[in-house]
Amino acid sequence: MAQITSRLLAISMERIRTLGLGLVEPAALLALVRWVNLWWALVLAAALWWYHARAEDRLTRGLFAIALISLTLLFALNTSLVGQILLAASYGAWFLGRKHYAKTANFQVWQAGWLEFIALSAAFSAEAIWHWSVVIVLAAVYAASLGIAHAFFAGGERAVGALATAWGLIVVEASLLFSIWLVQYVLPKDILLVPQPAVVITVLGYCFGSIYVAHSGSRLSRARLAEYAIIGLCLVMIVIAGTHWSGAI
Repeated sequence: MAQITSRLLAISMERIRTLGLGLVEPAALLALVRWVNLWWALVLAAALWWYHARAEDRLTRGLFAIALISLTLLFALNTSLVGQILLAASYGAWFLGRKHYAKTANFQVWQAGWLEFIALSAAFSAEAIWHWSVVIVLAAVYAASLGIAHAFFAGGERAVGALATAWGLIVVEASLLFSIWLVQYVLPKDILLVPQPAVVITVLGYCFGSIYVAHSGSRLSRARLAEYAIIGLCLVMIVIAGTHWSGAI
């Protein structure tokens, strides 16, 4: 009993330490964005990427680049401290998950969804607030989606390039349509600015990713397929038709 308790305590302390390390990075980026300069925050993000890239493979280096750049831009685009802290906490949770659950299928789906969401949120928020060109936004979301899809399908799929390219094109086509009437949702008390395309595309990606994982594990049935399809359609219809948030076009 004492050995089990000691083991559980050691695991808990290791996860707390990992989470703490994961929170230091976004906290430093946030401090630079709020009190110094966005460009210095981007320099720090590049340094952190280099630090992580030394011991990681090419696909993981791409994920860290997407996470760090998107997070830095979202800190600059969302001025609410509460919202910025929530973003930092989400990075810490991702960092913790990578250390302890990276090989699980559920984490792979969660990771892809989180990265897709923050990348799309950063790109479309920059379009709305900083007036980025649509061409730049589409190029950014395509590059991010391609890297995320490559990492997601790399576990055991032969046609990785084709599947990743197909998902990237789906995201670009949907982003082009959404950019025509770009809607931004504002969480209560201006906590966070959330672009509608980020919500819709992430929900669709989650459904597609879950179907793929279920099929790969021979767990896909008609009932489960119908469940994912209904969830995706309902959430997309709710977001498009209207929400309880205050939105601006």
